[in-house]
Amino acid sequence: ACRSPLPQNGERGATSRAFSAAGPYAALGLRHNPFLADPRPGVDAPFWIDRPAPASPEPSERKVIQLLGEKGAGKTSLLLHWRNERRGPYRYVPPGRPMPTGLLRFAPLPAGPLVYWDEADRVPPPLLWLALWKAARNGATVVVGTHRDLTPEATRAGLPIVTHEFPPLTPSALRAWCEPRIAAAALLDSPSEDRLVVPDKVLQETCDAAGSSLREASVILHIWAARAARQSHLSRSTSS
Repeated sequence: ACRSPLPQNGERGATSRAFSAAGPYAALGLRHNPFLADPRPGVDAPFWIDRPAPASPEPSERKVIQLLGEKGAGKTSLLLHWRNERRGPYRYVPPGRPMPTGLLRFAPLPAGPLVYWDEADRVPPPLLWLALWKAARNGATVVVGTHRDLTPEATRAGLPIVTHEFPPLTPSALRAWCEPRIAAAALLDSPSEDRLVVPDKVLQETCDAAGSSLREASVILHIWAARAARQSHLSRSTSS
């Protein structure tokens, strides 16, 4: 039986270093650990899963749609998914540190009938209010990704606001997230029935630990898959 997926002391870094080669994962029908963090923002089409969310935004609706959630919940992924369907200017607002990148927080936010401002809560308050006031005057639709509720700022600027908060992960949603990643990491000659399957118990424990954060879930499952590969590899080595 597989151990709890929750990481123990030092495991987050150690598992990636210890099992970077394909050998241990071949015992699971895989070329590598399927639960790798994507260094790029957003989600490629083959790995996109539909979760409860509002309809795609339309331009010139004179409102703010805020995607509100914790780190890794999927705010940027949904924002960029919408932008692929409805094009518009996009701005990622960096954190205040390190410098000089942090100075980009002071750059004017893009304007247009439909705009996307990611991490908008990092914008200095006077600049955020000015950008929202201009959007209200021009009747724009503003989509923001934020960790903090921006209702007071939108209201002061005269814009109605619609909020989408990301719900906690469910085992079924997490399984839908896992399956295309396992398929993409599979060895070409491995039968699907021989590939890694994440047990229901592991999915539930991961959801309980990760809350609404797919990023945290991916870290937990990465560690669990490394353990499963090690156990399977050692089992085959001792039996041969």
